Amino acid sequence: MQNIKQFQFGDRLFLVYAIPITVTILSAADRYLEISGLIPLSMYVISLLSLLPIFLYVVFRSALLNRSRELINLYSANRRVIFSFGALALVVLIGAVYPDAYFDRKGEFLKPFIMFLVLLFSISMGTIPDVVRHHRKIFGVGFFCLVGSVVFDIVSPGTFSITVGRPGGLSLNPGVSAILLVLLTIGIADWQRLRFYDLIYWLVSFSAVFCTLARSGLLLWMICFTWYILKQWKNREIKIFHVIGGLFLLGLTLIMTSDVLLMLQETTWFESQNAQRRIDFIANISELDADQLRAEDRVWLLQKYMGYVFESPIIGHGTGFSHGTGHLVSHNLFVHYWAENGLIGLMVVLWFLGATAKHFQVNRDYRSIVVLVAIIVAGIVWHNNLFEHRSIVMLLGILASVTSVNMKNLEGKQGGNSVSASPVVFANHTV
Repeated sequence: MQNIKQFQFGDRLFLVYAIPITVTILSAADRYLEISGLIPLSMYVISLLSLLPIFLYVVFRSALLNRSRELINLYSANRRVIFSFGALALVVLIGAVYPDAYFDRKGEFLKPFIMFLVLLFSISMGTIPDVVRHHRKIFGVGFFCLVGSVVFDIVSPGTFSITVGRPGGLSLNPGVSAILLVLLTIGIADWQRLRFYDLIYWLVSFSAVFCTLARSGLLLWMICFTWYILKQWKNREIKIFHVIGGLFLLGLTLIMTSDVLLMLQETTWFESQNAQRRIDFIANISELDADQLRAEDRVWLLQKYMGYVFESPIIGHGTGFSHGTGHLVSHNLFVHYWAENGLIGLMVVLWFLGATAKHFQVNRDYRSIVVLVAIIVAGIVWHNNLFEHRSIVMLLGILASVTSVNMKNLEGKQGGNSVSASPVVFANHTV
Protein backbone atom coordinates (compact mmCIF):
# COMPACT_ATOMS: atom_id res chain seq x y z
CA MET A 1 0.00 0.00 0.00
CA GLN A 2 2.91 2.33 0.73
CA ASN A 3 4.15 1.81 -2.82
CA ILE A 4 0.75 2.83 -4.19
CA LYS A 5 0.87 6.09 -2.22
CA GLN A 6 4.18 6.89 -3.85
CA PHE A 7 2.42 6.88 -7.22
CA GLN A 8 -0.56 9.01 -6.20
CA PHE A 9 1.03 12.26 -7.39
CA GLY A 10 2.12 10.65 -10.65
CA ASP A 11 -1.38 9.25 -11.13
CA ARG A 12 -2.85 12.74 -10.71
CA LEU A 13 -0.52 14.09 -13.39
CA PHE A 14 -1.38 11.09 -15.52
CA LEU A 15 -5.09 11.99 -15.31
CA VAL A 16 -4.38 15.55 -16.44
CA TYR A 17 -3.19 14.06 -19.74
CA ALA A 18 -5.27 10.87 -19.93
CA ILE A 19 -8.73 12.36 -19.40
CA PRO A 20 -8.60 14.86 -22.31
CA ILE A 21 -7.16 12.17 -24.59
CA THR A 22 -9.81 9.64 -23.56
CA VAL A 23 -12.59 12.20 -24.01
CA THR A 24 -11.22 13.15 -27.43
CA ILE A 25 -11.38 9.56 -28.63
CA LEU A 26 -14.71 8.69 -26.96
CA SER A 27 -16.37 11.72 -28.55
CA ALA A 28 -14.75 10.90 -31.94
CA ALA A 29 -13.07 14.31 -31.97
CA ASP A 30 -9.94 12.68 -33.38
CA ARG A 31 -11.76 12.38 -36.69
CA TYR A 32 -12.56 16.08 -36.67
CA LEU A 33 -8.90 16.86 -35.92
CA GLU A 34 -7.90 14.95 -39.06
CA ILE A 35 -10.60 16.20 -41.45
CA SER A 36 -10.25 19.82 -40.33
CA GLY A 37 -6.49 19.67 -40.87
CA LEU A 38 -5.73 20.79 -37.30
CA ILE A 39 -3.48 17.74 -37.02
CA PRO A 40 -2.05 16.53 -40.36
CA LEU A 41 -2.30 12.85 -39.44
CA SER A 42 -4.80 10.04 -39.88
CA MET A 43 -7.37 9.76 -37.07
CA TYR A 44 -6.05 6.26 -36.39
CA VAL A 45 -2.50 7.55 -36.00
CA ILE A 46 -3.75 10.41 -33.82
CA SER A 47 -5.47 7.94 -31.49
CA LEU A 48 -2.50 5.60 -31.39
CA LEU A 49 0.12 8.28 -30.74
CA SER A 50 -2.00 10.01 -28.10
CA LEU A 51 -2.62 6.74 -26.25
CA LEU A 52 1.02 5.63 -26.40
CA PRO A 53 2.22 7.88 -23.50
CA ILE A 54 -0.67 6.54 -21.39
CA PHE A 55 0.41 2.97 -22.06
CA LEU A 56 4.08 3.73 -21.40
CA TYR A 57 3.21 5.29 -18.04
CA VAL A 58 1.11 2.24 -17.12
CA VAL A 59 3.96 -0.10 -18.06
CA PHE A 60 6.49 1.98 -16.13
CA ARG A 61 4.21 2.23 -13.09
CA SER A 62 3.43 -1.47 -13.03
CA ALA A 63 7.09 -2.45 -13.49
CA LEU A 64 8.20 -0.37 -10.50
CA LEU A 65 5.20 -1.27 -8.37
CA ASN A 66 5.24 -5.05 -8.60
CA ARG A 67 7.40 -6.11 -11.54
CA SER A 68 4.47 -5.81 -13.97
CA ARG A 69 2.40 -8.51 -12.25
CA GLU A 70 -0.51 -6.08 -11.97
CA LEU A 71 -0.62 -5.37 -15.71
CA ILE A 72 -0.07 -9.01 -16.64
CA ASN A 73 -2.89 -10.11 -14.33
CA LEU A 74 -5.20 -7.51 -15.84
CA TYR A 75 -4.47 -8.68 -19.37
CA SER A 76 -4.93 -12.28 -18.25
CA ALA A 77 -8.33 -11.42 -16.79
CA ASN A 78 -9.29 -9.93 -20.17
CA ARG A 79 -7.78 -12.67 -22.32
CA ARG A 80 -11.10 -13.67 -23.91
CA VAL A 81 -11.60 -10.16 -25.26
CA ILE A 82 -7.95 -9.68 -26.27
CA PHE A 83 -7.46 -12.98 -28.10
CA SER A 84 -10.76 -12.85 -30.01
CA PHE A 85 -10.28 -9.24 -31.10
CA GLY A 86 -6.68 -10.03 -32.02
CA ALA A 87 -7.93 -12.89 -34.20
CA LEU A 88 -10.37 -10.52 -35.90
CA ALA A 89 -7.60 -8.01 -36.55
CA LEU A 90 -5.41 -10.79 -38.00
CA VAL A 91 -8.14 -12.04 -40.33
CA VAL A 92 -8.81 -8.52 -41.60
CA LEU A 93 -5.08 -7.92 -42.02
CA ILE A 94 -4.69 -11.12 -44.06
CA GLY A 95 -7.65 -10.05 -46.19
CA ALA A 96 -5.65 -6.99 -47.23
CA VAL A 97 -3.52 -9.13 -49.59
CA TYR A 98 -6.51 -10.42 -51.60
CA PRO A 99 -6.63 -9.31 -55.26
CA ASP A 100 -9.94 -7.47 -54.74
CA ALA A 101 -8.87 -5.74 -51.52
CA TYR A 102 -9.20 -1.98 -51.74
CA PHE A 103 -7.71 0.94 -49.80
CA ASP A 104 -8.23 4.56 -50.70
CA ARG A 105 -5.37 5.78 -48.52
CA LYS A 106 -1.78 4.64 -48.09
CA GLY A 107 -1.21 2.54 -44.98
CA GLU A 108 -4.92 2.01 -44.39
CA PHE A 109 -4.41 -1.76 -44.33
CA LEU A 110 -2.79 -1.28 -40.90
CA LYS A 111 -6.12 -0.21 -39.36
CA PRO A 112 -6.84 -3.65 -37.79
CA PHE A 113 -3.45 -3.67 -36.06
CA ILE A 114 -3.94 -0.10 -34.82
CA MET A 115 -7.39 -0.93 -33.46
CA PHE A 116 -5.94 -3.93 -31.61
CA LEU A 117 -3.37 -1.64 -29.98
CA VAL A 118 -6.13 0.82 -29.05
CA LEU A 119 -7.92 -2.04 -27.28
CA LEU A 120 -4.75 -3.10 -25.44
CA PHE A 121 -3.95 0.46 -24.38
CA SER A 122 -7.53 1.03 -23.21
CA ILE A 123 -7.57 -2.12 -21.10
CA SER A 124 -4.27 -1.15 -19.47
CA MET A 125 -5.90 2.00 -18.05
CA GLY A 126 -7.67 -0.25 -15.53
CA THR A 127 -4.45 -0.38 -13.50
CA ILE A 128 -4.95 3.29 -12.55
CA PRO A 129 -7.32 3.44 -9.54
CA ASP A 130 -8.75 6.86 -10.39
CA VAL A 131 -9.67 5.76 -13.91
CA VAL A 132 -11.64 2.82 -12.52
CA ARG A 133 -13.22 4.91 -9.79
CA HIS A 134 -14.24 7.81 -12.03
CA HIS A 135 -14.74 6.15 -15.41
CA ARG A 136 -18.44 7.10 -15.48
CA LYS A 137 -17.50 10.75 -15.05
CA ILE A 138 -14.99 10.43 -17.89
CA PHE A 139 -17.73 8.94 -20.08
CA GLY A 140 -19.94 11.85 -19.03
CA VAL A 141 -17.44 14.47 -20.17
CA GLY A 142 -17.14 12.75 -23.55
CA PHE A 143 -20.93 12.53 -23.73
CA PHE A 144 -21.49 16.25 -23.17
CA CYS A 145 -18.69 17.19 -25.57
CA LEU A 146 -20.46 15.19 -28.26
CA VAL A 147 -23.88 16.60 -27.35
CA GLY A 148 -22.50 20.15 -27.39
CA SER A 149 -20.99 19.64 -30.83
CA VAL A 150 -24.31 18.32 -32.20
CA VAL A 151 -26.12 21.38 -30.83
CA PHE A 152 -23.46 23.67 -32.28
CA ASP A 153 -23.90 21.94 -35.63
CA ILE A 154 -27.60 22.85 -35.51
CA VAL A 155 -27.01 26.50 -34.69
CA SER A 156 -24.14 26.75 -37.19
CA PRO A 157 -24.84 24.13 -39.90
CA GLY A 158 -21.83 22.51 -41.52
CA THR A 159 -19.38 23.30 -38.72
CA PHE A 160 -18.73 19.59 -38.16
CA SER A 161 -21.12 17.44 -40.16
CA ILE A 162 -20.17 16.06 -43.57
CA THR A 163 -23.84 15.27 -44.27
CA VAL A 164 -25.72 18.24 -45.69
CA GLY A 165 -28.72 19.28 -43.63
CA ARG A 166 -28.04 17.00 -40.65
CA PRO A 167 -25.94 17.81 -37.56
CA GLY A 168 -23.15 15.30 -37.04
CA GLY A 169 -21.11 16.73 -34.18
CA LEU A 170 -17.46 15.93 -33.61
CA SER A 171 -17.70 12.55 -35.30
CA LEU A 172 -18.80 14.40 -38.49
CA ASN A 173 -21.27 11.58 -39.21
CA PRO A 174 -24.81 11.90 -37.75
CA GLY A 175 -25.23 8.13 -37.57
CA VAL A 176 -21.95 7.63 -35.73
CA SER A 177 -22.80 10.39 -33.25
CA ALA A 178 -26.21 8.82 -32.61
CA ILE A 179 -24.85 5.41 -31.68
CA LEU A 180 -22.01 6.88 -29.61
CA LEU A 181 -24.51 8.96 -27.62
CA VAL A 182 -26.61 5.87 -26.87
CA LEU A 183 -23.59 3.72 -25.94
CA LEU A 184 -22.14 6.40 -23.65
CA THR A 185 -25.53 6.84 -21.98
CA ILE A 186 -25.68 3.11 -21.26
CA GLY A 187 -22.14 3.21 -19.88
CA ILE A 188 -22.90 6.16 -17.61
CA ALA A 189 -26.19 4.86 -16.20
CA ASP A 190 -26.41 2.72 -13.07
CA TRP A 191 -28.43 -0.35 -14.01
CA GLN A 192 -28.81 -1.55 -10.41
CA ARG A 193 -30.55 1.50 -8.96
CA LEU A 194 -32.60 4.40 -10.25
CA ARG A 195 -30.78 7.74 -10.18
CA PHE A 196 -32.36 11.04 -11.14
CA TYR A 197 -29.35 12.31 -13.06
CA ASP A 198 -29.28 9.08 -15.09
CA LEU A 199 -32.75 10.00 -16.34
CA ILE A 200 -31.36 13.42 -17.28
CA TYR A 201 -28.66 11.69 -19.33
CA TRP A 202 -31.31 9.60 -21.09
CA LEU A 203 -33.38 12.70 -21.87
CA VAL A 204 -30.39 14.68 -23.18
CA SER A 205 -29.31 11.65 -25.19
CA PHE A 206 -32.74 11.37 -26.82
CA SER A 207 -32.76 15.06 -27.70
CA ALA A 208 -29.32 14.88 -29.34
CA VAL A 209 -30.04 11.62 -31.20
CA PHE A 210 -33.34 13.09 -32.36
CA CYS A 211 -31.52 16.11 -33.81
CA THR A 212 -29.20 13.91 -35.86
CA LEU A 213 -32.24 12.45 -37.67
CA ALA A 214 -30.60 9.02 -37.39
CA ARG A 215 -33.50 6.60 -37.68
CA SER A 216 -31.51 3.63 -36.44
CA GLY A 217 -30.17 5.74 -33.59
CA LEU A 218 -33.70 6.60 -32.46
CA LEU A 219 -34.68 2.93 -32.66
CA LEU A 220 -31.61 1.93 -30.66
CA TRP A 221 -32.34 4.60 -28.02
CA MET A 222 -35.92 3.39 -27.60
CA ILE A 223 -34.83 -0.24 -27.25
CA CYS A 224 -32.14 0.56 -24.67
CA PHE A 225 -34.24 3.00 -22.66
CA THR A 226 -37.11 0.50 -22.51
CA TRP A 227 -34.61 -2.11 -21.34
CA TYR A 228 -33.35 0.29 -18.67
CA ILE A 229 -36.87 0.96 -17.37
CA LEU A 230 -37.73 -2.76 -17.29
CA LYS A 231 -34.49 -3.50 -15.41
CA GLN A 232 -35.30 -0.85 -12.81
CA TRP A 233 -38.78 -2.36 -12.50
CA LYS A 234 -37.21 -5.76 -11.88
CA ASN A 235 -34.93 -4.16 -9.28
CA ARG A 236 -38.07 -2.80 -7.58
CA GLU A 237 -36.73 0.71 -8.11
CA ILE A 238 -39.86 1.72 -10.03
CA LYS A 239 -43.34 1.78 -8.47
CA ILE A 240 -46.68 1.45 -10.24
CA PHE A 241 -47.28 5.20 -10.33
CA HIS A 242 -43.89 5.60 -12.05
CA VAL A 243 -45.07 3.20 -14.77
CA ILE A 244 -48.42 4.97 -15.25
CA GLY A 245 -46.72 8.35 -15.46
CA GLY A 246 -44.02 6.97 -17.72
CA LEU A 247 -46.53 5.47 -20.16
CA PHE A 248 -48.39 8.77 -20.27
CA LEU A 249 -45.18 10.70 -20.97
CA LEU A 250 -44.09 8.13 -23.55
CA GLY A 251 -47.36 8.44 -25.43
CA LEU A 252 -47.20 12.22 -25.24
CA THR A 253 -43.60 12.16 -26.48
CA LEU A 254 -44.48 9.97 -29.47
CA ILE A 255 -47.33 12.29 -30.45
CA MET A 256 -45.19 15.39 -30.04
CA THR A 257 -42.30 13.80 -31.94
CA SER A 258 -44.30 13.53 -35.15
CA ASP A 259 -45.58 17.10 -34.78
CA VAL A 260 -42.11 18.51 -34.06
CA LEU A 261 -40.60 16.65 -37.01
CA LEU A 262 -43.21 18.03 -39.35
CA MET A 263 -42.55 21.54 -37.98
CA LEU A 264 -38.83 21.09 -38.61
CA GLN A 265 -39.56 20.64 -42.29
CA GLU A 266 -40.54 24.32 -42.37
CA THR A 267 -37.26 25.54 -40.81
CA THR A 268 -33.93 26.30 -42.50
CA TRP A 269 -31.99 24.05 -40.13
CA PHE A 270 -33.05 20.85 -41.88
CA GLU A 271 -33.82 22.16 -45.35
CA SER A 272 -31.79 19.69 -47.42
CA GLN A 273 -33.58 17.03 -49.41
CA ASN A 274 -31.93 14.26 -47.40
CA ALA A 275 -33.05 15.78 -44.09
CA GLN A 276 -36.59 16.35 -45.38
CA ARG A 277 -36.84 12.74 -46.54
CA ARG A 278 -35.69 11.46 -43.16
CA ILE A 279 -38.06 13.71 -41.25
CA ASP A 280 -40.95 12.46 -43.37
CA PHE A 281 -39.84 8.85 -42.85
CA ILE A 282 -39.64 9.19 -39.04
CA ALA A 283 -42.82 11.23 -38.69
CA ASN A 284 -44.86 8.71 -40.69
CA ILE A 285 -43.05 5.53 -39.70
CA SER A 286 -46.24 3.91 -38.38
CA GLU A 287 -47.79 4.20 -41.86
CA LEU A 288 -44.96 2.56 -43.79
CA ASP A 289 -45.73 -0.63 -45.68
CA ALA A 290 -43.45 -3.43 -46.88
CA ASP A 291 -42.95 -1.91 -50.34
CA GLN A 292 -41.77 1.39 -48.87
CA LEU A 293 -39.33 -0.38 -46.58
CA ARG A 294 -37.93 -2.41 -49.45
CA ALA A 295 -37.41 0.81 -51.36
CA GLU A 296 -35.10 2.11 -48.66
CA ASP A 297 -31.46 2.29 -49.80
CA ARG A 298 -30.15 0.08 -47.02
CA VAL A 299 -32.52 -2.77 -47.82
CA TRP A 300 -31.37 -2.63 -51.44
CA LEU A 301 -27.72 -2.51 -50.33
CA LEU A 302 -28.19 -5.52 -48.08
CA GLN A 303 -29.58 -7.50 -51.00
CA LYS A 304 -26.71 -6.34 -53.20
CA TYR A 305 -24.03 -7.39 -50.69
CA MET A 306 -25.63 -10.76 -50.07
CA GLY A 307 -25.06 -11.29 -53.79
CA TYR A 308 -21.36 -10.53 -53.25
CA VAL A 309 -21.35 -12.97 -50.32
CA PHE A 310 -22.60 -15.84 -52.47
CA GLU A 311 -19.98 -15.07 -55.11
CA SER A 312 -17.23 -15.98 -52.62
CA PRO A 313 -18.80 -17.24 -49.38
CA ILE A 314 -15.75 -19.01 -47.92
CA ILE A 315 -12.78 -16.65 -48.36
CA GLY A 316 -14.57 -13.39 -49.23
CA HIS A 317 -13.40 -10.68 -51.63
CA GLY A 318 -10.77 -8.99 -49.46
CA THR A 319 -10.55 -6.24 -46.88
CA GLY A 320 -11.85 -2.91 -48.15
CA PHE A 321 -13.71 -4.55 -51.03
CA SER A 322 -16.92 -2.71 -50.06
CA HIS A 323 -15.31 0.67 -50.72
CA GLY A 324 -14.19 -0.37 -54.18
CA THR A 325 -17.54 -1.65 -55.47
CA GLY A 326 -18.81 1.76 -56.52
CA HIS A 327 -21.80 1.31 -54.22
CA LEU A 328 -22.38 2.48 -50.69
CA VAL A 329 -21.26 0.11 -47.94
CA SER A 330 -23.61 -2.63 -46.71
CA HIS A 331 -24.58 -0.96 -43.39
CA ASN A 332 -24.59 -4.41 -41.78
CA LEU A 333 -21.74 -5.57 -39.57
CA PHE A 334 -22.09 -9.29 -40.25
CA VAL A 335 -22.71 -9.08 -43.99
CA HIS A 336 -19.73 -6.71 -44.22
CA TYR A 337 -17.25 -9.17 -42.71
CA TRP A 338 -18.78 -12.09 -44.58
CA ALA A 339 -18.46 -10.31 -47.94
CA GLU A 340 -14.93 -9.05 -47.32
CA ASN A 341 -13.32 -11.79 -45.20
CA GLY A 342 -15.51 -14.77 -45.94
CA LEU A 343 -17.03 -17.28 -43.58
CA ILE A 344 -13.87 -17.14 -41.45
CA GLY A 345 -14.34 -13.41 -40.94
CA LEU A 346 -17.98 -13.89 -39.96
CA MET A 347 -17.12 -16.65 -37.49
CA VAL A 348 -14.34 -14.59 -35.89
CA VAL A 349 -16.70 -11.62 -35.43
CA LEU A 350 -19.20 -13.93 -33.74
CA TRP A 351 -16.36 -15.33 -31.61
CA PHE A 352 -15.35 -11.85 -30.49
CA LEU A 353 -18.92 -10.89 -29.60
CA GLY A 354 -19.49 -14.17 -27.79
CA ALA A 355 -16.17 -14.01 -25.92
CA THR A 356 -16.81 -10.42 -24.86
CA ALA A 357 -20.33 -11.29 -23.71
CA LYS A 358 -18.90 -14.22 -21.73
CA HIS A 359 -16.33 -11.90 -20.13
CA PHE A 360 -19.04 -9.48 -18.99
CA GLN A 361 -21.31 -12.32 -17.86
CA VAL A 362 -18.59 -14.03 -15.80
CA ASN A 363 -17.77 -10.71 -14.16
CA ARG A 364 -21.47 -9.98 -13.58
CA ASP A 365 -21.46 -6.64 -15.39
CA TYR A 366 -25.03 -6.17 -16.60
CA ARG A 367 -24.38 -2.68 -17.93
CA SER A 368 -21.60 -3.78 -20.27
CA ILE A 369 -23.75 -6.63 -21.60
CA VAL A 370 -26.34 -4.02 -22.60
CA VAL A 371 -23.60 -2.01 -24.34
CA LEU A 372 -22.59 -5.10 -26.30
CA VAL A 373 -26.19 -5.91 -27.25
CA ALA A 374 -26.64 -2.31 -28.41
CA ILE A 375 -23.55 -2.67 -30.61
CA ILE A 376 -24.97 -5.88 -32.11
CA VAL A 377 -28.33 -4.21 -32.81
CA ALA A 378 -26.56 -1.23 -34.36
CA GLY A 379 -24.47 -3.62 -36.45
CA ILE A 380 -27.57 -5.32 -37.80
CA VAL A 381 -29.61 -2.25 -38.70
CA TRP A 382 -27.10 0.55 -39.12
CA HIS A 383 -23.35 0.17 -39.50
CA ASN A 384 -20.85 -2.19 -41.04
CA ASN A 385 -17.52 -1.11 -39.54
CA LEU A 386 -18.23 -0.53 -35.86
CA PHE A 387 -14.96 -2.15 -34.80
CA GLU A 388 -12.99 0.34 -36.88
CA HIS A 389 -14.26 3.19 -34.68
CA ARG A 390 -11.72 4.11 -32.04
CA SER A 391 -14.51 5.36 -29.76
CA ILE A 392 -16.32 2.02 -29.65
CA VAL A 393 -13.15 -0.06 -29.27
CA MET A 394 -11.91 2.20 -26.44
CA LEU A 395 -15.31 2.07 -24.72
CA LEU A 396 -15.29 -1.74 -24.84
CA GLY A 397 -11.68 -1.85 -23.62
CA ILE A 398 -12.33 0.40 -20.63
CA LEU A 399 -15.53 -1.45 -19.70
CA ALA A 400 -13.81 -4.83 -19.98
CA SER A 401 -10.96 -3.63 -17.78
CA VAL A 402 -13.18 -1.95 -15.18
CA THR A 403 -15.49 -4.93 -14.83
CA SER A 404 -12.63 -7.40 -14.27
CA VAL A 405 -11.00 -5.07 -11.74
CA ASN A 406 -14.26 -4.64 -9.81
CA MET A 407 -14.93 -8.38 -9.82
CA LYS A 408 -11.50 -9.05 -8.34
CA ASN A 409 -12.23 -6.50 -5.66
CA LEU A 410 -15.56 -8.21 -4.91
CA GLU A 411 -13.89 -11.62 -4.68
CA GLY A 412 -11.30 -10.16 -2.31
CA LYS A 413 -14.03 -8.84 -0.03
CA GLN A 414 -15.91 -12.13 -0.07
CA GLY A 415 -12.68 -13.89 0.86
CA GLY A 416 -12.41 -11.71 3.95
CA ASN A 417 -9.57 -9.58 2.65
CA SER A 418 -9.77 -5.80 2.95
CA VAL A 419 -7.23 -5.51 0.13
CA SER A 420 -7.19 -7.93 -2.79
CA ALA A 421 -4.15 -9.73 -4.12
CA SER A 422 -3.63 -6.99 -6.66
CA PRO A 423 -2.35 -3.63 -5.36
CA VAL A 424 -4.91 -1.76 -7.45
CA VAL A 425 -7.40 0.30 -5.47
CA PHE A 426 -10.77 -0.72 -6.89
CA ALA A 427 -13.91 1.31 -7.36
CA ASN A 428 -16.60 1.12 -4.71
CA HIS A 429 -19.59 1.61 -6.98
CA THR A 430 -21.98 -0.88 -8.50
CA VAL A 431 -21.56 -1.70 -12.16
